[in-house]
Amino acid sequence: TDPNLDVYFDFGEMAIIPKGNNDSGLFINTTRVDHFGFPLQLRVQGLDGYDRTLGEKVSELTRDQVFQRFIARVPNEFRHLAQAPYAPYRLIAPAHGDFNTGKVHGNYLQPYIDQIWARYRNENITFTLQHLGTFTGRVYGDTFRFTGGNQNGTFYINGKPNTQEVMLGAGKLADASNAAAQDIGTQLQIQAQFAAAINRRVLENPAQWYNAAYHYPAGQRANWYAWFWHNGDIVHENKGYGFSYDDVGDHATLLYSPKPTVVTYTIGW
Repeated sequence: TDPNLDVYFDFGEMAIIPKGNNDSGLFINTTRVDHFGFPLQLRVQGLDGYDRTLGEKVSELTRDQVFQRFIARVPNEFRHLAQAPYAPYRLIAPAHGDFNTGKVHGNYLQPYIDQIWARYRNENITFTLQHLGTFTGRVYGDTFRFTGGNQNGTFYINGKPNTQEVMLGAGKLADASNAAAQDIGTQLQIQAQFAAAINRRVLENPAQWYNAAYHYPAGQRANWYAWFWHNGDIVHENKGYGFSYDDVGDHATLLYSPKPTVVTYTIGW
């Protein structure tokens, strides 16, 4: 019933923060969190010599080549995302395709999620987040409880997430419940970190959460749709925005300039 199902479209995201505020300037990105419509390249220029380009390499590949390379490279479970009924209009994100609730791959990540929750019922996980401190976590029942950090607080993932919650960064991985008022921001940040680490299948190795060389180990269940958008012959600087928290560890197509002058989107086909 969506009138846009047969429309080719794409979009970028931006926020302009006025002077006098923290982080004033321009935040802008391309995104593949929901779908790929056509190649988009983003260039931001600013004062003091700022000049950076991210997004797809529109001068080096066509839209059809993106679809072809996706089908050729991802595991079989993901190939339908670049085929009918989504193609030729778009290449859809997994949780909007057959990885959605009740669909054939709706429990795709569950074996890995179950493995994580089982392991940390019997041992602790310890990790350090920039500006927030060091945390220790353990599973009690199905609740992942974390203590520590600069606030010396208590933080939660309120139950075991499912495949859709991981891929979308939603539900139990975007949940402020049970957090003290002063701890809400930190709890949401921990949940974002876990969502990213599970999508990338690197959760058990916190020292490598941000190291792309360890992400998406071959032959393992991970978000291979997101992996595709980090291939150097597809995108600049191996950066992509394949799921909601792909900016964790600075792996996304997010550009920031405190003094922007020109923004250029180049559309490929």
